[in-house]
Amino acid sequence: MKKIEVLGIFDSGLGGYSILKALKEALPDLSMVLYADQKNAPYGNHSYDEILELTKKGMQFFYDKGIRDVLLACNTASVVLDDLRPLFKEMRIWGIVDMTLSQIADRNLVAGVVGTKATIESRIYDRYSDQPLKSVAIPNLAGAIENLADKDVLEGYIEAAIKNLGAIDLLVLGCTHYPLVKDIFEQFFDGVVLDSIHPVITFVAENYLPTLGMIRIYTTLDADHLKHQIMTLFNEAIDVEVGL
Repeated sequence: MKKIEVLGIFDSGLGGYSILKALKEALPDLSMVLYADQKNAPYGNHSYDEILELTKKGMQFFYDKGIRDVLLACNTASVVLDDLRPLFKEMRIWGIVDMTLSQIADRNLVAGVVGTKATIESRIYDRYSDQPLKSVAIPNLAGAIENLADKDVLEGYIEAAIKNLGAIDLLVLGCTHYPLVKDIFEQFFDGVVLDSIHPVITFVAENYLPTLGMIRIYTTLDADHLKHQIMTLFNEAIDVEVGL
């Protein structure tokens, strides 16, 4: 496979930054551009056609900047992957659902999946899995994380979802916003909690070209707001630009 020179990372908001931050720490010589479509976040409450249109705009953003390798660091955007790829044949576009599920080695375990309304209703995790899954949507959680909601609000959403899943052996976080509150999931579930970060790092590490580690971050909403969110959640001061 041709090596990735600059990796585009696409998400509706902070979930994409959680992926970028993990990759930056693991692979400091990887160049990345993040496109956070915060103007339309969260994607999980949009229809399929709306998600496709929004994701198309994001891919065009990367294409116009000469970026041909893009990771959909958004489980909801990954729902439209099959319809997206034929529209951008010169690009390599990867989703993260299959990467996330690749961590489940024992197919006899009962896995629970939590995600946005659009992700769960699409049954994309069931399509990529060769074992039965229990799935529960948490419609308001990604938006609450994006809005820096109080911890008790987040706990309420997560506790209810864990109870609705019933008996499971492991929990899959099917939204890249959710690792930002992984500690709360672990507060209510004492089994293994899986997210997409480790398999993404593994995949990129095997397929990138070391460069100068250039990082650029774009938002479709307010640059100062995203800078504030990143400082609040990650204690990092980083430049943000407005795109599209």
